[in-house]
Amino acid sequence: MNWNVSERMARFCVAFLLFFAALIAYCLTGCSSGSSSPQPPATPTITWAAPAAITYGTALSSSQLNATANYPGAFTYSPASGTVLAAGTQTLKATFTPSDSSKVTSATATNTITVNKATPEIVWSTPAAVTVGAVLGSSQLNATATFGGASIPGTFTYSPAAGTVMDAAGNRTLSVTFAPTDATDFNSATGTVTLVVNASGGSPAYSFTNVKILAGGYIPGVYFHPTQQNLMYARTDIGGIYRWGPKDTHWVPLLDWLSDGFFNGGDAIGLDPTDPNKLYVAVGLYANSWAGNGAMLISDDQGATFKTVPLSFKNGSNNPGRGMGERIAVDPNLSSIVYFGTRQDGLRISTDWGSTWPQVPGLTVVTSVPIGGGNTMPMGVVSVLPIKSSGSSGSATPVVYAAVAGTGLNGNSQGLYVTTKGGSTTSTWTAVTGQPSFATATKPLSPMQAKLGPNGSIYIVYGDAAGPDSGSVGQLWKFTPGSNWTSGTWTQIALPPNVGGPADQQGYGSVAVDPSHAGHIMVGTLDQYWPTGDVIYRSTDDGATWRDVSSIVFPGSTFSKSPNLATHSNTNAPYVGAPGTVSTGNWPTGLAIDPFDPDHAIYTFGGGLWITHDLTKADPSASSVGVVDWKFEDDGIEETATNVLLAPPSGSTILLSGIGDVYGFAHTDLTVSPAQGNYKVSQAMPTSMDFVQNTPTTVVRASDGTYGATPLAVISTDGGMNWTGFAAMPTGTTKGGGSIAIAADASSIVWATQDTSSVWYSKDGGKSWTASTGIAAQSQVVSDRAKAGVFYGYDGNTGTLTVSMNGGVTFTTLQTGLPHAAQFTATPTLFSLPDAQGDLWLTAGGNGSGLYANTGSATSPQMTIVSGVQKSTSLGYGKAAPGSSKLTLFLAGTISGQWGLYRSTDGGASWIRINDDAHQYGGIGTVTGDMRTFGTVYFSGSGRGILWGTSKN
Repeated sequence: MNWNVSERMARFCVAFLLFFAALIAYCLTGCSSGSSSPQPPATPTITWAAPAAITYGTALSSSQLNATANYPGAFTYSPASGTVLAAGTQTLKATFTPSDSSKVTSATATNTITVNKATPEIVWSTPAAVTVGAVLGSSQLNATATFGGASIPGTFTYSPAAGTVMDAAGNRTLSVTFAPTDATDFNSATGTVTLVVNASGGSPAYSFTNVKILAGGYIPGVYFHPTQQNLMYARTDIGGIYRWGPKDTHWVPLLDWLSDGFFNGGDAIGLDPTDPNKLYVAVGLYANSWAGNGAMLISDDQGATFKTVPLSFKNGSNNPGRGMGERIAVDPNLSSIVYFGTRQDGLRISTDWGSTWPQVPGLTVVTSVPIGGGNTMPMGVVSVLPIKSSGSSGSATPVVYAAVAGTGLNGNSQGLYVTTKGGSTTSTWTAVTGQPSFATATKPLSPMQAKLGPNGSIYIVYGDAAGPDSGSVGQLWKFTPGSNWTSGTWTQIALPPNVGGPADQQGYGSVAVDPSHAGHIMVGTLDQYWPTGDVIYRSTDDGATWRDVSSIVFPGSTFSKSPNLATHSNTNAPYVGAPGTVSTGNWPTGLAIDPFDPDHAIYTFGGGLWITHDLTKADPSASSVGVVDWKFEDDGIEETATNVLLAPPSGSTILLSGIGDVYGFAHTDLTVSPAQGNYKVSQAMPTSMDFVQNTPTTVVRASDGTYGATPLAVISTDGGMNWTGFAAMPTGTTKGGGSIAIAADASSIVWATQDTSSVWYSKDGGKSWTASTGIAAQSQVVSDRAKAGVFYGYDGNTGTLTVSMNGGVTFTTLQTGLPHAAQFTATPTLFSLPDAQGDLWLTAGGNGSGLYANTGSATSPQMTIVSGVQKSTSLGYGKAAPGSSKLTLFLAGTISGQWGLYRSTDGGASWIRINDDAHQYGGIGTVTGDMRTFGTVYFSGSGRGILWGTSKN
């Protein structure tokens, strides 16, 4: 068929119209049959966890900028990755752009991040040595502050200040406090250096360090700073306090500048949570009626320097209850307010950073706590706990709890009080309701320690005695405050029993909380001596279950505990015990968990402290529950009471010591704790020791056997490495002790025991003893170091000097009317020097009348006073100075009104002070010199172990 073009076009148009009409019909049919309308775009859900706090200088990264969305897309952040934020609370913003904007809308989210201030690094090179008389200037005071390698502008304040004259030879600590110009982003910082001040005009320049033993005494308390990482403190009962800071490599003694040992013990420590540089230490050894008042030492530089504030009441760092606490608390919202719970003078409050301490009359405290032996003492307010969350920064914290060592019975105060108007002496205090009652208990209990947990609950350990050497019953209670603070929920937490131990060994004396993990707590037993010794327990479920993290099974014990749950590594201090036999120890009253590291914990005991870095191995939730390793990390702590020091002139033993609690050591290397440990025979308090002048490896030692230790006297022939008890004891002695001496050729021994009516001699090495005649019982005896068989006796009660020329068989009186204890309230001490027969010296004691020396003959001594010495407590001798024929003398005493450690190279005609005000060690006790090296001196501090002084001139 042939169609023309017009017909074909007409037919196409008709077909197109028919198709279009069909399409419209189809659409109408579809719409009418229920098909959906187009949907609006979806809104995404953004998930963005609050980022952890960072320190100023940390650039933002994916660790903080890590938001996610439930649709595909991309995020942009403000501030962007790589931005360094200012310190403070900052806002972060995330903007989400979807991959398919037709189906998903854009969205934003915000978050906040805390940017902590950064602490600049103080760069301060050790300055070159100066001489006495030098003036401090920019050559010494030239510290800089840096951060990230860049210098930080700010102000440096030095102590001592520029212009200070260096007026004494020795090591001088210089300190600096840096205040940054940018206080928004940076903390203040401190630093120290040591400046060597050499003597001028030939005067000696001494450096002092400890002869190493490590620890050795009771540390009642230990503390982590709550807001400064790697800052720790330890307080001892008689030997000062110590710091281990972020820049320290060992424990640093802080009270060596004290000259009075009465203040060389810490009864309490207070840390300011808002200022890591602030430190409060309550000092004073005894609160007994005969003791003096205590003091508060306040530092603004972590103990580099202190201000002393005398107190009108007593502290008792060496009294019973010294493990209680903690008695000092700084208000976390207003740091000018400081609380101090005293032993017998109520609660004190300072509103001026510790400058004054008025009593809070609203809290009347009456306590009387057993201390053993049927005696009691007041223990007062043992813990103060301000509740930070009850207030706000810049104002006094309103809610404060005080734990009192009271039973609530027979007129005794209740155990826990609270005020809601803290910060004032006019505040009222109310006993918290519902607290435990011990009215029906055989032994009423009172609070020992109280700690505030991160969950807001207060954990209180109760005991039946003050401790640390008394206490047989303990309980742990948790108090969760209610809305009105005066009431709440009391829950007793069951403590592990001392399984296999005596019924009177169930005491507890310490509790610690993990500041970062609620319900993670630790407790320490008290006076549970058998079968494992005291034990540290840990719980991660708020005391529902406990795990022993410290004890081992003693060899030979029938007690069933398997396997051992802890190890104690003490290779640096072998005297603590043989490997595999060291357990917790006794008196673990100091107990703390690092707020920045839950694996890091410390506990103290009667001989030092133990530290672990893997505590969470004990947790049931650990991937592999294992043994907790405790290490004897006591480097720098030297806390022994030393009463005897001898430096033999030859042999491998350099120094012999007699020490309370740990008995004594034979040091062949002064820089390490002796590998053989302490004396293994006659483990009691040594009272006297002497070596044979002609063969110094032979040594005799007498010990106080009051508490049953035997043998009472021993002899060594190898310089004190090994000891053998004498074959016989003098008739009637059960305590031994007293004074012992051995002839210069070992031909005889003379022993004045502390509990018989005679002085005794032996000429057969201690196989038999015979009473001497002509000498008063309990006299001090010394051998003439140059003439064999000659002995001297000094009756400190009457001031009588006697001599024996026949090995102690008979004594005759040489002189009377010399200083004596009844006259001067201090026992004089006689010394014999080895350079010549009859070279005798007598120290009259701290309250005596100076120093005496023999100005008579060798065979007829005559003691006369040495000119220029006002007081003397101990004398030592050492190698003569080059070119001198006279032995070097070392004296602890007072000359020209200045107490100190003095040296004389001219036989006492002149003296030079060799220590300075920074090196007084709470007082200097026993002194001895070194016959091998000129100028070397050894002496004991007040509970500060053995000090070792050296000089090149």
